[in-house]
Amino acid sequence: MALSKREKGIATLTVAVVGTLGVYQYVLSPYLDARKAVANGLQAATAQQEQGANTLQLQRRLNQEWRAMTSGGLKQDPGDAEQQLYEAVRDWGREANFTIGTSDPQRIARTNDRTQIVKLRVTGTGSTPSLSKLLWKIETSPLPVKVDEFTLTAQPQGTDNLSATLTVSTIWVRPESPQDNKAPRQAAPVRRTPAEDL
Repeated sequence: MALSKREKGIATLTVAVVGTLGVYQYVLSPYLDARKAVANGLQAATAQQEQGANTLQLQRRLNQEWRAMTSGGLKQDPGDAEQQLYEAVRDWGREANFTIGTSDPQRIARTNDRTQIVKLRVTGTGSTPSLSKLLWKIETSPLPVKVDEFTLTAQPQGTDNLSATLTVSTIWVRPESPQDNKAPRQAAPVRRTPAEDL
């Protein structure tokens, strides 16, 4: 049986459409899906690499800061930390032209942490610029210090003669002891036999 010209065209067109769909279904579609998966994987790997690089950079910076703190003043004795804080505040007050009147040290004991706190309550008098300079010296110091509390009053009212009470704190690291590595032990669970369950 011979096909007419029209039937041959329809058959050719049908074979072409079915062939194109087959090529798309079995070749092009899997290729595009694989390409998309590779692009997503590359994007995820790049994000992971950037996060890892940022973490390493942060670790380097924090290690440098820790070395600077330990070499520049992080003590392992509360008396040394207290003395260092007292001398530093006294020197900063002198440099800032802020007269330190009294200072009262206080140790804060933290039981579950090797990092301990020493506070120094300081009262003194000075002008606004001298107080500002004192605060600047405390906040920009390489020593591990910070201002915890700050109270300011004018003496007498309307003058630049200020009276201030500051609580400045520092940290010290308690030396490691054998007790630090001992975690409280939990009792082992009691095993029961099937006969005991009856």
